[in-house]
Amino acid sequence: MKCNRCDQQLGSTHHTSWYNSQVICSSCRKKEMSREDYDACRKAEHQAVLAGDLNFNFLPSWKEVHNG
Repeated sequence: MKCNRCDQQLGSTHHTSWYNSQVICSSCRKKEMSREDYDACRKAEHQAVLAGDLNFNFLPSWKEVHNG
């Protein structure tokens, strides 16, 4: 199985994004957690779940862009 963002092979540890339903590696999770809108995303996701939306997407799926 590969990370949906950077295509890195996933080992025994992987995560689901707070922003969408992508399966991501630990490196991409750290990048996600450093985004300016991370706290807003977590709060919005929590509110969506309370409202019954278990398929919440704060942002659509995306791929990491690597230069080099």
